[in-house]
Amino acid sequence: MPNGHLVLSLDKDTFEMLGFEGRPSRFNNRTCSRFVVPVDLTDSSMAPGGRGYLRLNKVLRSHLNLQMDFLISHHPGGRATLQPLLSRYVWSEHRPEVSRRSLSNLVCPDLQSCDPLSLLEWLGAVDADVSCENLSSSFLSTLICPEPKTTLSQALSMSVCGLLLPQDVQQLVEQLRCYLQQTQKESWASVTVHGFTDSPVSWGDHEHGVLTGGENFYNLLMFQDLTYRLHLATGAHDACPP
Repeated sequence: MPNGHLVLSLDKDTFEMLGFEGRPSRFNNRTCSRFVVPVDLTDSSMAPGGRGYLRLNKVLRSHLNLQMDFLISHHPGGRATLQPLLSRYVWSEHRPEVSRRSLSNLVCPDLQSCDPLSLLEWLGAVDADVSCENLSSSFLSTLICPEPKTTLSQALSMSVCGLLLPQDVQQLVEQLRCYLQQTQKESWASVTVHGFTDSPVSWGDHEHGVLTGGENFYNLLMFQDLTYRLHLATGAHDACPP
């Protein structure tokens, strides 16, 4: 985590075998089958050679025979710092996958007055290329565009899939703001950022209810006059975003 904490989501057998201090998961049913173990890696005992570091290292190495894949993203120029670590393992470089679709005659609600749930549902339908015409012959979707609505002659939908840094998202937002200020037509831009659905944490350091939904995203809707609407989404049983 950015605050220096390691969060482990463990089943009951692994939790009892490792002997760490933790708490029962909020999403246990009748039986306590899963536990959450937070480890403060910024504690002085977690420095290499410290008592906490040695205990954690010994327990994980001696009791768990795990093999796993890691996704690592680095800041510009940070590859040299990672090279000593990467040289010890088999690794490959992946670049974000970018896709784009040009949209014409897009039926769009009044974004200034549309309620958040209807707006997010409409944006999701556009991204998934789901029709909002609610045709009687369609068995796939009964979605309709919220009223009042208008038709956009042209729009662009883009998707970037990968492990992105916050700085990447901030740079994209800044570029979209510059575009909105330069364009002559009344326009808007929407950015939706999804987190991993199976992450053990969601907003802040709160536990994420992946088995009850998995929602973990936010949406930023920007207008030409520099006003914006920010929507933070989480699962129905998760803690509310800050």
